[in-house]
Amino acid sequence: MERFVAHDLPAVRANHERLGELWMSAGPGLLLVNAHDPHLLGRARQPATITQER
Repeated sequence: MERFVAHDLPAVRANHERLGELWMSAGPGLLLVNAHDPHLLGRARQPATITQER
C-alpha cells in the first residue's frame, strides 16, 4: 500500500532501512512504535521505568 501512496519511494525505502537499523541496535532507552501494532503501542503507553546503574 505504501508503495502506491508514497511521493518519494526511494526516501520511503531509506527510512525503512534506517528504522531497521535502529530496531536492531536499540538500547533500553529507545522504543520504536509501529503505528499499526497495538502491542507496541500498549508498551509505549506504559509509564517509563527509570533505573540507575551502579
